[in-house]
Amino acid sequence: MYYVFVDTIDSVQLLAKKLHSKISDDIILFTAAEQTQGIGRENRQWLSNRGGLYLTAVLKNKVILNPAPLFISTALSCFLQERFGIQTNIKWPNDLLYNNKKICGILVDLISYQEQNIYFIGIGINYNNCLPKKIDDNEAISISEILRKNIDFEICSEARKIAEYIINYQEINWLDIYKKKNCLLNKKVSILLHNNEILCGYATDINNSGALIIDNKIEIISAKKIISHY
Repeated sequence: MYYVFVDTIDSVQLLAKKLHSKISDDIILFTAAEQTQGIGRENRQWLSNRGGLYLTAVLKNKVILNPAPLFISTALSCFLQERFGIQTNIKWPNDLLYNNKKICGILVDLISYQEQNIYFIGIGINYNNCLPKKIDDNEAISISEILRKNIDFEICSEARKIAEYIINYQEINWLDIYKKKNCLLNKKVSILLHNNEILCGYATDINNSGALIIDNKIEIISAKKIISHY
């Protein structure tokens, strides 16, 4: 496992894509104390001020169960529960929420390079960082706010714990766990699609491909964002 730490960077995800080919290790952890242009899903900005954990784990020659974003969000939710005793919910596809406030964002990219499939797993977790009222239209919260104390952690060590947990997460029924943690199922949802149409209906299931099933018939593979759920 190879570590790359920078104090300040525009985006660790972009840095990982620039440098991964220069490092031969199968697992590379890129971390930063802060990002000036952190990237979230749909190219939205992820606020990345000091006190949070910003990690891109590059995995070469590693098998991640598909759909990877859902699998990784399940593993991370379990990690936070074991590490801090925090029960999080998952908003499809892979945002982690505590009391409907965003605590963690995940961005998964898969590229092929020299006949290898390489995962770039971007993770941003609010540990001690000061937060605005909202992140990506969600209210935000940090672990320190939840536990009402400052969290003592070292960035590279914590990144290693997270990466190892994800790689070693072997729960056979992980998709069932994901569904139990998901905050959209059996609720009425409004979804902004990529063509800017708004779809409304009841979220009735999530299939093995990771698609959100609306009204037992419509499969949503991806969307710009979830507007509301109730």
